[in-house]
Amino acid sequence: MLSNNFHDEYPLLTYVGDTGGAPFPDGYFDIIVANQVFEHVAHLDAVAAELSRLLGVGGRLLTLYPARFKVVEPHYRLALVHWLPKGRLQQWLIAALVRVGFGVAPPAGMPRSMMGRVIAAYAEQETYYRSNVQIGKLCAASGIELDFELIPQQMLNTKLARLSGWEQTALALLSHLLPLVTMRNVFKSCAAVGSKRGPPTAGVSPLP
Repeated sequence: MLSNNFHDEYPLLTYVGDTGGAPFPDGYFDIIVANQVFEHVAHLDAVAAELSRLLGVGGRLLTLYPARFKVVEPHYRLALVHWLPKGRLQQWLIAALVRVGFGVAPPAGMPRSMMGRVIAAYAEQETYYRSNVQIGKLCAASGIELDFELIPQQMLNTKLARLSGWEQTALALLSHLLPLVTMRNVFKSCAAVGSKRGPPTAGVSPLP
């Protein structure tokens, strides 16, 4: 564990146990930020359950991660290969592309053939791209409702405010033709805000 190396110098590094849970009581946090985390989680259902446990009722989760169909994968910088399902075809294609010069350059002294195998293994074992629908369902199952449009819409509004009059008009018209927020969530990056639900009030049916 990191805590074995850093001891008390960076105490936050000690707050993840060997089982993957955090030694905090239920509902301890009002806000949790998961920045560039979800795409590295194999068992997102278990992580969502732990995040829900740690959040108090009405607490917020802010999560940011690369969109599923981002054209260039941001970690090893290859295009499209992460769209493929995990398996031999993806591993072979990654290795072949790196071998001919694409992707992250290998460290000095490492042949590209070896770097290709390293990246292929990384893609297989360390990255997990899911749709927002899948992520939303996994979080909702643990009591966290995610809003995938709030922050992207705010970012779009900020961009509109910086443009000239005719540019604002053009982009506003385009936004009616193309769902710009949806396009961003599918092909660029996602920034979702989640809210922890409380238990249903006695005698009152929960909202659908």
